[in-house]
Amino acid sequence: MKPTFSIIIPVYNGEKHIEQCIIKLLQQSYNYYEVIIINDGSIDKTEEIVKAYERKYGALRLISKKNEGVSVARNVGIEAAQGDYILFVDSDDTLNTNALEILANRIERDNKDLLLFGFTVTGGNNRPNDTEVLNQLANGSYIGNHVILKRIISANNNVMGY
Repeated sequence: MKPTFSIIIPVYNGEKHIEQCIIKLLQQSYNYYEVIIINDGSIDKTEEIVKAYERKYGALRLISKKNEGVSVARNVGIEAAQGDYILFVDSDDTLNTNALEILANRIERDNKDLLLFGFTVTGGNNRPNDTEVLNQLANGSYIGNHVILKRIISANNNVMGY
């Protein structure tokens, strides 16, 4: 069966985080997805860790390439994707175990092409939290879909990571 979601994970030297990311993805309550990990020329044990999981789980694919940066790695993942929808997940991110199920239900219920959802920052790295920006959008601080789209693609004060 064709996957609903293709989860693309670009990774460079992510040995400290990639295993936890993979474990959480493999625990999803929704079963129609694939995980495509793009090893962007890592020189640590990232590839070895991912290969061990790839051998055990059919939903996980590893693509290794020379280091060209996260944008190129994501594009490689897009080309390999077979799902109807694409999610970008960083190697140090995790998804709640019911995240894909919630997304699938929203897509079916609302017939949307694009869903934005927030996240929680758990580290102490002072990174702005996109959830705050998304809450502003949902609460009417920005009016109209065209304004939301402009905010997403804007170079200044954008919704980071989308």
